[in-house]
Amino acid sequence: HPGSMDRRRVPMPAPTSSASSFAGSGDSVVTSDETATTIQKDPSLADGEKMLADELSNMTLNERETVLDDIHGVKSTMKETDELHAFGMQMLDNQIGKIEREKKEMYLRVNFLAPKLARDEKLKLLYLRSSNWQPHIAAERYCKHFQVKQQLFGVANVCKVILWDDLSEDAQQSLLNGSFHMHEDFQDKSKRVIVVNSPSRWQYHHVLSHIQAMWYRNFSSSYSVETQRNGVIIIANFFGASSSAFSDSIQMAKYDFLDTMPIRVAGVHYLFPDTQLRPVFSFLLSAMPKSFRLRSRVHFGSMMENCYSLATYGIPMSSLPFETSGEFLLNVIHDTIEKSKLEAKAMEMEYLGLSSSSDDDNDDNN
Repeated sequence: HPGSMDRRRVPMPAPTSSASSFAGSGDSVVTSDETATTIQKDPSLADGEKMLADELSNMTLNERETVLDDIHGVKSTMKETDELHAFGMQMLDNQIGKIEREKKEMYLRVNFLAPKLARDEKLKLLYLRSSNWQPHIAAERYCKHFQVKQQLFGVANVCKVILWDDLSEDAQQSLLNGSFHMHEDFQDKSKRVIVVNSPSRWQYHHVLSHIQAMWYRNFSSSYSVETQRNGVIIIANFFGASSSAFSDSIQMAKYDFLDTMPIRVAGVHYLFPDTQLRPVFSFLLSAMPKSFRLRSRVHFGSMMENCYSLATYGIPMSSLPFETSGEFLLNVIHDTIEKSKLEAKAMEMEYLGLSSSSDDDNDDNN
């Protein structure tokens, strides 16, 4: 792990009784053949991998190579110029204008009540980069994110920067537990930030609380330009997850919020302790956006075996915020939360005109 990090650790907690009330399968850790057999009774769970196979077979050779380059960290980012930025912004605004009114209702509301927030060029630039400079895709995702923001935090908070205190208590506790970890000190061999989602550390009464937590960490991060260009790698660590966490993961995927995140996802890796849980992975595939699905890989076995498998994709153990024993680095979890609080507060102050914004592109944030 990065040399500056204190190696204090905290063991994985036992699943809490605050797990979602509609999970319906208790809070026992899912490893048994009986549970896996129950999951497999739903024929729709097999559709994800078939869907992925069909999509791959319909792709051109260049499209497949692009996906594989992303997964394996082969850099092919576009050279950016001032002219590209200006043209991209103009095309993005043009595409926003073409979107049907009912699909951008919340954007129009924010544009009227808080135009500085709706016209934030730094945020628009994040969406352009994360959409590979395809303005029609960036425009759809940009408008959609205001709608999702309203669903998560209410109409009263759509026109403001989301701060720590805007989160539910469950969302705050989940983050403090290390449920969703992001830190630019943790990167793979291709300098892509590693994002770790650990269902065993979720704490909530409804899945929206964890989606709040994920939203906050994504939008409270001051992404460096390098991170924006290279993208991030998501690690979904299902070790120690309760049966309710598997059910809730599927529910979360159905909320259709993943493609509103303002950062490009270059790869998604699922870590499972047991091949009997493959049906869970298959259904998650079917519920996620196509760009995520195409870049997803699954790993089975012990934590050590999973880490060896990740290493073949350029993801060393030192880039993860936990040990092969499953223990998390306690200080890293808390340091990243404190950093996100400060960055979100700085964004709010800049939005309110209480601090001067830098002209340096390296200070891009949302």
